[in-house]
Amino acid sequence: MEYVQQILNGDERGVSPVIGVILMVAIVVILAAVAAVFLTGFADEDVQNAPSFGSDTDYELSERGHITSVTISHASGDTIEASKLSLEVTGAQAVAPDGTSTDVEYTGNSLAAVGTDLSAGDEIKLSKSKFTKTSGTFGPNEELDLSDAIVRVVWTKGPEQSNVIFVWDGEEHA
Repeated sequence: MEYVQQILNGDERGVSPVIGVILMVAIVVILAAVAAVFLTGFADEDVQNAPSFGSDTDYELSERGHITSVTISHASGDTIEASKLSLEVTGAQAVAPDGTSTDVEYTGNSLAAVGTDLSAGDEIKLSKSKFTKTSGTFGPNEELDLSDAIVRVVWTKGPEQSNVIFVWDGEEHA
């Protein structure tokens, strides 16, 4: 009975405030450790921002209204090592005079003309000679049609980092 009176009168203090303080200190330490990991990075990752690529484009229309070539000019921005660049072209077609079309693949190396570095003033040209039909060769009167094509210039830093630095959509120009 005397024990119950001591508890009711506040003479005996509990341990719960001490446990609460210890838990709060532990939480603060854990949060500080998590913040340190995020602020310093998980490992020695060498993440590099993609280069700046300011561009101008020009294209040629045939008499039949097809976009037959595209020239991408590096107007401003960083000098980029050409070996880290690649072109992806989808949606290109070969069109016969009767209007039938066949898919074509980009097989050329349009970046070879720029040398080791792509810098302001250099041009990348996509034309019929850079493409191969999936079913044979271009006929004498067939023309390349890039009206539905999408051209991407991709910069690759390494096996785990690549960025699309330029996109040209033929539908916006057709």
